[in-house]
Amino acid sequence: MANLGRIKREGLSETQKMRLHFWEELHEDLSLNSTLSPQKPSHEVHMDCAQLGGGIRLSAFIKAREEQIVVNLILGNTKNRTYYFHELESQKEDIEKELGYSLDWIPPLPGPQGRLGQQGRIMLHRSSSPLADKSRWPEYREWMKEQFEAFDRVFRPRVSRL
Repeated sequence: MANLGRIKREGLSETQKMRLHFWEELHEDLSLNSTLSPQKPSHEVHMDCAQLGGGIRLSAFIKAREEQIVVNLILGNTKNRTYYFHELESQKEDIEKELGYSLDWIPPLPGPQGRLGQQGRIMLHRSSSPLADKSRWPEYREWMKEQFEAFDRVFRPRVSRL
């Protein structure tokens, strides 16, 4: 496993330790086999995997109760998030055709910057992916890596033109 320094594990719940271990493995996979630059793993439910510019980033998310893993483009804490969302949404048909699948388009909500729900997201969910089934982690990580690379290929040029 990559040397990520000492990550404090004391005081973490078993669920938090499991997430941390999963993110450490995904971080290693992406660091060794991808052009993405994932953030340092933590015990949180999400991990950012690439900055595309303008406060827009690619992120992974674990929805443990729903047994889902998610790859998403987050429109960030920027005053332009609504504009960015509508510009990308105007290309929805072409984006989804290039990716080969439909996405969930969640527009940013009005209000102060800073809250994830207000940032706006473009998401892809994978169901039937319980994190507790560690034997399937390689499959989950490979799926996430493939989706991140596809999102990066399709969204990065568009984001650079915003």
